Amino acid sequence: MRQAWDEILTGAQLRPDEALDAAFCSRSGISRSHGGSVEQIEEKLFPQLQLDEKPTADEAKAVFRAVSQLKSDVDGLSQIARGQICQPEHIQFTPVFRSRFDALTTVLKQSYCFPLLHAAASLNPETYVKVCDLVERFAFRYGVVVRGPIYAVEQVFNSYIQTLRNSPDDFRLGNLKEDISKLTAAFAGDDLFRERLIAMEYGRDTRKPLRYALVMVEHMSRWYEDNPQGAPVCRDATRVVDFHSTTLEHIEASNSEALDPELRPFINSIGNLTVMSQAENDAVANKPFEGKRPIFAVSDLAINRSIADHEAWNLENFKARQQDLVDRCMVIFRFKY
Repeated sequence: MRQAWDEILTGAQLRPDEALDAAFCSRSGISRSHGGSVEQIEEKLFPQLQLDEKPTADEAKAVFRAVSQLKSDVDGLSQIARGQICQPEHIQFTPVFRSRFDALTTVLKQSYCFPLLHAAASLNPETYVKVCDLVERFAFRYGVVVRGPIYAVEQVFNSYIQTLRNSPDDFRLGNLKEDISKLTAAFAGDDLFRERLIAMEYGRDTRKPLRYALVMVEHMSRWYEDNPQGAPVCRDATRVVDFHSTTLEHIEASNSEALDPELRPFINSIGNLTVMSQAENDAVANKPFEGKRPIFAVSDLAINRSIADHEAWNLENFKARQQDLVDRCMVIFRFKY
């Protein structure tokens, strides 16, 4: 038991306090109060040790089982934190789904989602994929772009964790969708989400979210252009646009001699950004738009080929593209079906 406990404290992907909190929440549906003592966890997980009397043999065995369960939970949560699905291999786990799951946990780093993702692993693979899709898109809109209050999310997620642990047959995906829609309406409504997307500019803290948004636009491009209904679907689930290996590239660079002066204030906005493979990025280097255009035209990504439709890159074309990208994000990350 001592070895198991040592591994919990030292072998987790998360920090020890984060691992304990996430494991406790994913098992009980209770979040430790901020600044609260670890005794809150001990009282729930190890009630046998709260008595003054020496534990009986049966109570000692119960403690051992609780520690073993805690270690198993921490192992599963560490797997999630590494971007790995904590379920056996299944055909539902397509390459694109795996890439998106990894993005949620290692790129966007929305750790408050981990307990629900871990508890939901008890569902069948098809439902688990739908839960992960819902949580991922919500986390980007609510947690990354708008930065809504996490306490409100935890209250909702914890109620579903309790259902999944205590009466999994009562879990309804539709109910989770409805509650996420209510959270979105209350704290991350359309006007605010659109405003924050437009305000995002290329920088150290925004490169990953911007790259994620553009990759998602690429993944969902065929679905969007075909009268999009319901949850977004990647039409080619085997063609992965990797969130880690793609690079964020300016369509027109700020140091370009041909830069339209009217475009300069928007040079770091999403409308002037795209994603490219490393090879494409090396090919465009620091070329002006006319030098990049032939490379955009033969790109594997639809998001780039559309840029090549423009003979020049100016404020008018930038505004049209920014409007199109934001419109697509509004549909991809919507929660009213």
